Amino acid sequence: MKKGIIFAVVACAMALCFALIGCGGNTADYDKNFIGKWEVESMTSDGEELDADTMDFMRALGMNVVFDLKEGGNGNLDLMGEQLDFTWKAKDASTVTITAEGDSADFKLQDSKLVGEFEDASMTLVKNDDAKASTSSE
Repeated sequence: MKKGIIFAVVACAMALCFALIGCGGNTADYDKNFIGKWEVESMTSDGEELDADTMDFMRALGMNVVFDLKEGGNGNLDLMGEQLDFTWKAKDASTVTITAEGDSADFKLQDSKLVGEFEDASMTLVKNDDAKASTSSE
């Protein structure tokens, strides 16, 4: 009788483990949600706002801010002509962590946009695989 109870408990524990493994997603599957070029649509910093109209004006002047999330977890930020390499990792289907120069930031996928909320700032990115690098350079 005791062996039967132990066997039943072990069998239930194993079934639970297999069920939990089966429900978990592979982070590589989540990558497809983020791969591509993302332009800054709007941002705020210390109470100052750069809205979509301002960002459109900046783009018209060739002053682009584009995050290029590439396959394999590497990426590049074009910040109005300045280039910065970074790494990125999908945490789940709706959250990506971008790390550059030792600092990390989480962006959440909301309504087909990536939204980053920080201590005194926020940034909204829209996907645009046709985004071009800035024309300005130093």
